[in-house]
Amino acid sequence: MNEILFEVAFMPKDVKENSSPVCVVIDVIRASTTMTHLLKKGCREIVLTNDEQQTMLENPSFRNDGTVICAEQLSGSAAEGADFSPSLMAVAKGDVEGRRVVMRTTNGTVAIHTLQERGVKHIFVGCMNNAEAVMREAVLLAKELDTGVMIVAAGRDNTRIAALDDAYCAAELLKYGKQIAMENELTPIVADSGVIASSLLVAYKDATDAFLQSASGAVMKRIDCERDIFTCAEKNTTDVVGKASFIENKISVKEVGKLVYS
Repeated sequence: MNEILFEVAFMPKDVKENSSPVCVVIDVIRASTTMTHLLKKGCREIVLTNDEQQTMLENPSFRNDGTVICAEQLSGSAAEGADFSPSLMAVAKGDVEGRRVVMRTTNGTVAIHTLQERGVKHIFVGCMNNAEAVMREAVLLAKELDTGVMIVAAGRDNTRIAALDDAYCAAELLKYGKQIAMENELTPIVADSGVIASSLLVAYKDATDAFLQSASGAVMKRIDCERDIFTCAEKNTTDVVGKASFIENKISVKEVGKLVYS
């Protein structure tokens, strides 16, 4: 059987320039989970930005076509001028069906921008909620391209330090990736980074346990969003998978199957 290499990057800066693997980016608490929920609710496009107000100014039509803003302060609370924060509770109440969402978070959207700047062409959005589905998409594309899969954790502190919750989620995704590889007649080869991440699966009872003990979990408790932790820890609750596309200096995420490839 052909081999497929699985790697884990604990921060986006660990990904080499012009890296060839298919990437699955994780900011499990909460950006990648929030993106998945937005798409599940029928959002047609998530435009990722480092400055939501500037993006709205540069695209006057956004003001009139129902586009909404999902953005947060460093604390995790909703940013000034945002329609809602990346909280799963806020998303559940929001009306996003058929609408565009302009999104900025402190780590997840930054991570995808970083990967794009490093030349990564294939970026899926992963979380616990779509763990099996996102790894199926990633493995099948990697097989088609004859390359590997790198699971990239967004990390914390503007993607500058590793995050327990993302590393644990990476281990869960890696587990599914190996299974799916074997189902598709590929021999999974796991780099040391994947072995390190996988050790977390025995260090914690489950995802909820790991997430509650993480610094990201502590932030959720501090801003009264503890319920988000439990939602983010739920495994395989959806088959919806988002994939980033890069068109005319715009990074957008759309559901696989609804994405127009250029």
